[in-house]
Amino acid sequence: MTKKPGTGGPTPTPTPEEAREQADRTHERLDETIEVPTAGTDVRGRVQEKAAEVGGRIGDRTAVIRIQAEDKAAYARDRLQDTAGQAKERIQDTAGQAKGRIQDTAARTVRLVQEKTPESWRGRTGQVANAARRNAGPLIAGAVVFLVVAVRLGRGRR
Repeated sequence: MTKKPGTGGPTPTPTPEEAREQADRTHERLDETIEVPTAGTDVRGRVQEKAAEVGGRIGDRTAVIRIQAEDKAAYARDRLQDTAGQAKERIQDTAGQAKGRIQDTAARTVRLVQEKTPESWRGRTGQVANAARRNAGPLIAGAVVFLVVAVRLGRGRR
């Protein structure tokens, strides 16, 4: 018999099964004691875990940013198309109004010329107007040259 430390009395001898259980418990405590300090020394494993975690967050954030950029680009494209369509409509409206004013002015001019033209010249005037319509380009060029000369002569008199 062995004595239990600090009691002064004899300690009973354990049975083989109790000895095995006691040895198993001792092994478990030793394993736990060894695992705690070594868990902090697995630097490579911790770095790999952290890298995987950060990589996942970066991938998620990249996907979010890509989706946001695509949404903003689609919004800008739609706005640009709307603005271009509105500008086209305004230009067409303005051109239509200008065309109407030009036609009105031309009609008034024709009426005024017809009113002021003596009766004897009216037949010839129609012939001249038809010739002018057929040769509008040279007639316009001649009118421009006439206006340029007239303006220069007018400035020279001042």
